[in-house]
Amino acid sequence: FYAGKTEALKGGVLSCLCWSIHQRLENHWCLVLRHLPLANMFIANIRREFYSALLYQRVLIIAAADCDSLCSCKILQSMLHSDNIGYTLVPVSGLQELERVYFEYSDQASRKFKNIVLINCGGNINIMEVLQPEEDVTFYIIDSHRPFDLDNVFNQDQVKIILMEGETVDIPDFDDIFRQEEDEEDGSNSEDDHSNNEEIDGSPRKRIKTDTLSKRRWLQKRDKYVLDVSTIQGHVMRLNRTSDESGLSVNCMKIGFENDFCYSLYTACKFRVWTMKGKKNLHELLAEMGIPVKQAMQKFSSMDMEYKINVKEWIENLAPKFGLADITFGSFRTQFGYKTKFTAADAVYGLIAIIEDMENTRPLSDKFLEALDSLSSEVLYIRSKSKTLSEGIRKAKLQQIAIFKQVRNFIDMRQVVCAGPFLYACIDEGSPDKKIFCKPTTLGKLARFLLTAYVASSRNKLAASLPMVLVTPLDTDRGTSLVLGIPPIAEDTARNFLGRAFEQAAEKTKARTLHDCFDSSIIEVKTEDRGKFFDALSALLA
Repeated sequence: FYAGKTEALKGGVLSCLCWSIHQRLENHWCLVLRHLPLANMFIANIRREFYSALLYQRVLIIAAADCDSLCSCKILQSMLHSDNIGYTLVPVSGLQELERVYFEYSDQASRKFKNIVLINCGGNINIMEVLQPEEDVTFYIIDSHRPFDLDNVFNQDQVKIILMEGETVDIPDFDDIFRQEEDEEDGSNSEDDHSNNEEIDGSPRKRIKTDTLSKRRWLQKRDKYVLDVSTIQGHVMRLNRTSDESGLSVNCMKIGFENDFCYSLYTACKFRVWTMKGKKNLHELLAEMGIPVKQAMQKFSSMDMEYKINVKEWIENLAPKFGLADITFGSFRTQFGYKTKFTAADAVYGLIAIIEDMENTRPLSDKFLEALDSLSSEVLYIRSKSKTLSEGIRKAKLQQIAIFKQVRNFIDMRQVVCAGPFLYACIDEGSPDKKIFCKPTTLGKLARFLLTAYVASSRNKLAASLPMVLVTPLDTDRGTSLVLGIPPIAEDTARNFLGRAFEQAAEKTKARTLHDCFDSSIIEVKTEDRGKFFDALSALLA
């Protein structure tokens, strides 16, 4: 495991974050591919083909502004520091900013970058077509988004893709994707098409199949790329060096002991705490644990020592009775001195809150670098790191409370609509917390919470097999909304077909949209075009 490799993991906070990204930087990894002829499409030797190419050259790192990218940057940063490799790190929020940053730095004659590392971005777009780099520029893509753009896959000269260890890839044959056409067209073709063929002097041309069937064939062949939690459980137990050898964390946030059960996705949906019966069952659990009401209303850190020591054992003993099989999970913790203690899960929430803090008016790059500095393990930065992370976790708690309140409002007001092939909900323009949900990661957390809560409380047996589409007002002055789609909770893979469906719905209705996010399942739509957009989406998915 990577914990002993870099300074970035010594605190233990990052050990279970972005597992697949961490693996890609190990020196001795080999890529396992299903088809051996495809091996040269991806980097097989990380050390020789990726890291050695960066030595003695200045590197431009363009990273998506999310938690996975942040942790990966920290690991790569520590490796570059150890080998005295100069680099420039620039976080970006979307495709337009990616283009702007690349062109800005490529125009600097004084320090031209020939090696560009793209972290959690660029994999699912045709990077050569979008950025149009010079011939001596090489892109190294470390991206968890799937599927990869096939132009990136088949470009063996300037685009190098790094996969995680053991990931198998089914790439369609070249001839199945790019087919040659003779200059003589079928009689059913229009005269305009025939004239277009004559303009290229009858030479064969390459065309990408865009029909839905071939797209789905490619998507269905992809292997799962998200690793099971069980695969890292052994490392969790081995590397946790705390007084508590169990290495387990309770699946709740540290807001207030009883409130933890109410605001955390897992326990809130299991108990359905927005109902009277759910509240009653929660109080029954607390009563069987023997925790007084006064103690339950306090923060965990403020409870009497007797309860703090035994509460985890009590919860595990009562978990089968209340259907809480996953109430605990393997995690890492780090502690600074006698006071500050963080779990890896809390750090994730805190980092996201720092990056997506709407109250902080500073530029995105400043917030990203602040979150990056909070992951430093150097002794000189421990106090400031602790303060930054603590503030981030405090903001994350406020976000989680706002998410729960919005979910409860949706459920109580029956505002989740079944549009046939998908579920649909829209945040009201007058919602006091709508500003919080304008960021993709926070909106995604709300969507997953809402979908899980709806499935738990709905009588519709098909609810678990339906995806969720969530809409929030984005910019009232420009009249735009942010639309996000997530797959059904019944699926055990990260496949999400809604991104392609969004594109087709926009094309079919001529709706004014902007697809600027690296995640294809997030799109910006003109509010007045929203109706026809969803009508087309419903027809496509039916």
